This record gives sequence, structure tokens and C-alpha cells, in this order.
Amino acid sequence: MIPLPPNYDPKEDFIELISHNSAWKKLAKTEIQKIQTLLPFKWLKNIQHIGSTALPSIQAKPIIDIYVGIESLRYANQAIEL
Repeated sequence: MIPLPPNYDPKEDFIELISHNSAWKKLAKTEIQKIQTLLPFKWLKNIQHIGSTALPSIQAKPIIDIYVGIESLRYANQAIEL
């Protein structure tokens, strides 16, 4: 078992689930567009809004998750630097 840091407070790890917010879809689309402007088109294989905020029928933590698939791992380090 990994020891916890001395200043660890489990209350800080609390995640609140909230009702779906219809604005999440637009927020995700805006972030995806930003990613598309940063990365060269030839690198991109797929970009998707994923996770609980992408599913309107469930409660979610209010964090937008985005999956970015790239054409090849040789682009990965360059993409991270951007």
C-alpha cells in the first residue's frame, strides 16, 4: 500500500455529481475547435467529447473530457509540446 502524504485531506478528493448541463456540448465543441487549430490536420485521426458530460441521461462531474486520436505516435511528443 502506498503511504498517504502527511497533509492529505480526503475531503479534497470529494467529487460532486450534478445534473446534466446542456451547455457542456457547446463547451466541448469550442475546445475541440481550439485543438483542431493547434494541431496539423494530417496528425488528427479523431477528436471526441467523451465521459459523463457527453451523456445527457446521467449525472456527471462538471469536467469536460476530450479524446484526441492522432495518426501516429511519432507526432505525440510534438503534440504535447503544443
